[in-house]
Amino acid sequence: GEPVGIFQATFGTAPDGPPQAGSWLPPGLHCLYFLRPPPKSQLRPDGTPQDNGLVPPVALPRRMFASEEMHFHRALRLGETTTQRSELVEVRQRPGRTGPLVFSTVRHCIADALTSFQHTVFRGAPGESASERLATPALPDPQWVESRCLDAVDLFRFSALTLNSHRIHYDLKWAREREGYPQLVVHGQLVSQLLLDFGVRRLGGVHPSRYAMRAQAPLFCLDPFELCGVPTPDGCELWAVARGLVVMRAQLTVDRRHPFPKEPG
Repeated sequence: GEPVGIFQATFGTAPDGPPQAGSWLPPGLHCLYFLRPPPKSQLRPDGTPQDNGLVPPVALPRRMFASEEMHFHRALRLGETTTQRSELVEVRQRPGRTGPLVFSTVRHCIADALTSFQHTVFRGAPGESASERLATPALPDPQWVESRCLDAVDLFRFSALTLNSHRIHYDLKWAREREGYPQLVVHGQLVSQLLLDFGVRRLGGVHPSRYAMRAQAPLFCLDPFELCGVPTPDGCELWAVARGLVVMRAQLTVDRRHPFPKEPG
């Protein structure tokens, strides 16, 4: 349970104190486990894997976390022994506004507990702007709002917890000079986890059955941002806003017949 405790202490998501062995794993924090970092000799110049055993080498130099869909089948306990199986589903190329894009999809299955589909996008060198964003349709007025701001210590801790050596999260010189960003880039996976936790808390701790997110624009270190949401008949719609831009959107679906347990039982 130590990685979960560090995450919760860093980001203030543990109102009931540090977790104990046998406690329920908060939804989404399986990302702190099942880590297989490659040797340093097998990293690209930007610190990401040349080949992680699933996605083959891609010649494009920039790599970003694009979207993810999780299906929760049952809760996991801290200390539980289980297995994750991962497989490459698809690699495809398509044209983008600033050059070719390559998308990869990897499916992860954690025993009978969770299935997720992770989508990564590879891009060429910065063209018009490294902060290009997706068009966002009009959103409703949020009923829930939580203000956040992440600094370099937050980014360092999440990089360490997930063994993520991508330079855009800790090497400011690289982020600015090689990738054209104005600041360090907050991990898309971190923003996604904060949105998921926010939605679960606002719905009273119900057990999620599905969570789907899509990155819209980069979030930068020291950018004030807001987690926003509105309830829907089967869960809630969530988004994160910074600099007047929607940086991420997500949908959380819950199974109200099976509340997410707060204590082992």
